Amino acid sequence: MIENDQRLYSLRDCLAVHKKTGLPVLLMFHHSCNHNGESIGEAIRLADKTWRRQDGPPIIDYSTQQKGKRTGTHAQTIDLRNFRTFLDQVAELDADIMLEVKDKENSALKALRLLNNYSKKGKTSRFQNVQELHLRE
Repeated sequence: MIENDQRLYSLRDCLAVHKKTGLPVLLMFHHSCNHNGESIGEAIRLADKTWRRQDGPPIIDYSTQQKGKRTGTHAQTIDLRNFRTFLDQVAELDADIMLEVKDKENSALKALRLLNNYSKKGKTSRFQNVQELHLRE
């Protein structure tokens, strides 16, 4: 798989590689990400289309910018307001979401509570069976 980043490779670059190789695009969702003007929803849908059944579920890296740090520095903790907005964009997808934050376990628990509330409120059925939690540096 190939992943966009905040400095060198845009989603458009990754989609071009996908077109030539068939590699799925792991979408890095970061507010300072190197996009070419796509909305977040559009970026998610474009990356999702690169995944085939045999590739497994699409993977999305989620992070936000640490205020006052170099562009691309992951935040210390999850920003639940931004994460809610992100969830609204991915609600129809069956995707693996990787949290990239410094306080991994604490943010993971916050995210799970938010996902549980989404399910209880009937906002989406995709988050009802959260079974695995992967933490990345």
